[in-house]
Amino acid sequence: MQRELLRWMFVVLEIGHAIIELRREQATLPVHPAYAEYQPWRIALRVMGRALVRLFIQPDAVNLQRGLLAVDQAIRRVQEADEPFASHFDTSVLRRVKSYLHFIRTSLLDPQSSLAAYAVGQNASGVVHAA
Repeated sequence: MQRELLRWMFVVLEIGHAIIELRREQATLPVHPAYAEYQPWRIALRVMGRALVRLFIQPDAVNLQRGLLAVDQAIRRVQEADEPFASHFDTSVLRRVKSYLHFIRTSLLDPQSSLAAYAVGQNASGVVHAA
């Protein structure tokens, strides 16, 4: 029981920290159309946030899959976005955002986490196998 609680603690801590960092990045965005709230990547981050809330309120295979799909969609939208400023990691908001998204995805797929019990039928890359 204690081991399972520790697993939950770590997955919540890891993903929670990444979400906090994503919010910090968004709170300090430069005033520029590429960073506006209506941009597809910003919308995808909000959708992902709601999917992760559902996952932690009701952890199950369906909500884990929804969460993973939302994270993947957010990653795609960030990759598709145009970075108006330097693309160096220290000055690129979008590169840092993408880094946090990959961290969240990795945490969701961690075979040692409590969520692993809900990852039925997935390989190491998170792809669901057809039965």
